[in-house]
Amino acid sequence: MKMVSMGKSFPHKGISRIEFRNPTALFDYDVVLWDTSNLFYEYNTDIRNDKYQGYRLLNEEDSVKIVEDKERRRREILDLIEMGRTIVLFVSPPDKVFIRTGSSYSGTGRNRQQTINVTELSLNSFIPIKDFNTETASGQLIEFRGGDSLETFWRANKNSFYYKAYLTQNLGRPFLYIQGTKRIVGSWIRANAGHIILLPHLYDREEFEIKAGEETAIAKKFISSLVELIKQLQTGSEASNIPHWTLTYKLPGEEELRKEFNSLQEEQKKVLALIDEKAKEISNLERYKILISGKGESLKDQVIEVLNEIGIDAKPGPPGRDDIILLYEDQPAVAEVKGTNKSAAESHAAQLEKWVSEYFTEHGIKPKGILIVNPYHNIPLSERTEDPFPNQMLKYSINREHCLLTTVQLLCILLYTRSFPEKKAEILRSIFSTIGIFKDFEDFSLYLKVLTGKKPDSN
Repeated sequence: MKMVSMGKSFPHKGISRIEFRNPTALFDYDVVLWDTSNLFYEYNTDIRNDKYQGYRLLNEEDSVKIVEDKERRRREILDLIEMGRTIVLFVSPPDKVFIRTGSSYSGTGRNRQQTINVTELSLNSFIPIKDFNTETASGQLIEFRGGDSLETFWRANKNSFYYKAYLTQNLGRPFLYIQGTKRIVGSWIRANAGHIILLPHLYDREEFEIKAGEETAIAKKFISSLVELIKQLQTGSEASNIPHWTLTYKLPGEEELRKEFNSLQEEQKKVLALIDEKAKEISNLERYKILISGKGESLKDQVIEVLNEIGIDAKPGPPGRDDIILLYEDQPAVAEVKGTNKSAAESHAAQLEKWVSEYFTEHGIKPKGILIVNPYHNIPLSERTEDPFPNQMLKYSINREHCLLTTVQLLCILLYTRSFPEKKAEILRSIFSTIGIFKDFEDFSLYLKVLTGKKPDSN
């Protein structure tokens, strides 16, 4: 088989390499290995105006050329597939570039100004596969779920792959997944008489510290097993060798079968769309678990979201500070949020008092100080047997009229007030009037279902 690599160099003497923008056509090759990762970097930007919204902005000449090349390569790839050839695509993260679409002018004379008109090109739009989209994710733990020749190919290369992205939709026949998930990083698509094989990336010296000889051995083993895989895919089904024009002739019962097949595919799309919708709903719901496991900015952001949901006007403090500014019924408050491996400490209360003092200096009003802590954040709730606010810090906080509250309590308040919204005002007034430890909502088991004797479903 005659192979060409587009966008990536293979340390293999049997593989030619061309760039996406190169005028050399793909028709001389049986297999095209395509890595889109650096596609946009084949095109030039202006020296003075090289970025737009943080992405590359191509110069006028290459703005035209990239559109022409995109259409040219799309036609070539579709023709190759119809001819029974194979496209191997290494699944890359989404990216985009902006291209110039002309200029407009406003004003006259010295006040005349030029506005450059631009439009966006997404990297995934260059892939001529319907519904092809990817999501950025990187890692090395990949799991095989398939059989036959695909498994033989996987066994030969399983220690040579890592992933940079996963597919957001089910395309073709998936066989590689991020370990323990339903995220697809490898699939096989039979298209007309040809094949499209979607794969993770191979280890190389640009991404990993491996020697040239090791990289060559990886490439050699990959190409050898890929050739065998393609042969088996081509001979494994006679349909793959039947020309596309034969579809104009129908065998008895073929049309009914195709209608049933198309109907099932439509049902599959609906089910997959529903699965995706539910997955997003689960993801949005699980964000609240940051309140029982998180720390840092993610914990702070989630606390702000929950405080706003239960009726407090909450927002991040001024730039350079990591406090939260609160307002409820015209009463201001300042909150310090901490996720810690241990209990809360006097240093956390001291930091809170610093924010209180700075707010008073700036506004002339003393705010309520609220310390919101996720203690022992890295162990299960049932194993957190130590006091979240130890005695040695209580005197300091009580003397300064701080309210001490855990993020788990905050989560319980949220869940309770969703069922009893009329109780919000009473609870919030209690928080703003508490000096020392907030005593309500300490038993999380009243609000969270705790699984016992069963391994949680990681999916």
